[in-house]
Order: sequence, then C-alpha cells, then structure tokens
Amino acid sequence: MAVAVNLSARQFRELDLVESVRRALDASELGGLMLRVEITETAVMESIEASSMQLRELRAMGVNVALDDFWIGQSSMTYLKHLPLDEVKIDRSFIRDISSHDKDFAIVKAIIAMAHSLHLVVTGEGVETEQQGRAVKSFGLRQSPGIFSGSPGA
Repeated sequence: MAVAVNLSARQFRELDLVESVRRALDASELGGLMLRVEITETAVMESIEASSMQLRELRAMGVNVALDDFWIGQSSMTYLKHLPLDEVKIDRSFIRDISSHDKDFAIVKAIIAMAHSLHLVVTGEGVETEQQGRAVKSFGLRQSPGIFSGSPGA
C-alpha cells in the first residue's frame, strides 16, 4: 500500500523539499514507489520550469506525482504538457453532479480521455451515490468507496 502526501504550495516551494523527502524515505525504509506526492495547480503555477525540475527529482527517486484538484483553478494544458506527472486527480465538484448534469459528465469523460492519451493515471474523489458509481463505471474506471481510478489502456 502506498502513502499519499498532500503538499501545500508553501511546502512545495521549500528549497530543501527533495532532500526532505529523501531523508523521510531513508528514515522510514520505504522506497519511493511507496510514496505519492499530491500537489495542487496553485503549487506549480509560480514557475513551471522550477516546478518541473523539482518534480523530476522526486520521480527520479521513484516517487509518484499527482496533480490534485485538476480543472478547478487556473488549469492549463501547459501543466500536462510540461510537468512530469504520473496522475491527475479530478476534483469532487465535477463528480457531485456527474449523473445529473451533461456538462459535468462530458468534462469528466474528456479529462479521462485526455489523461489516458498522455499515459496518466486518473483518480477522482466524491463518488457517493449509485448513479455516480454507474457513470464512473461507464468510463471503464475502477471504483472503491468514494474514489475511482483508472490507468491508460486498462
């Protein structure tokens, strides 16, 4: 089982972040593959170049990197194009109305298709009703309580 850690924008900007993660992995005797770092769009907005470098260093340690709350803020395809990501997490605000609003259904479907074509895992939170579960399942994604996910080609 992997551990997911949400980083705030302030934590992400810390100059010694990569070294801190390295020390934590060494101290816990966990490999990088056992860690998923989740960052929000606002955390990477200041400098895509610096963010990309930091994320590359984390991924070089085997750490998985997820872009959290995708599509709710200043979303840009630039993030997907330039950042070394493993996963996008669709914000629960889109899932809440997925079974009753055609636009939310279409947006989620498009995000999933785009992410998979970029070889990214897709995760979403907020599946709370049977109708939401059916909608998520129609995209070919796995569902566990409150969460759905899917890998490219799965």
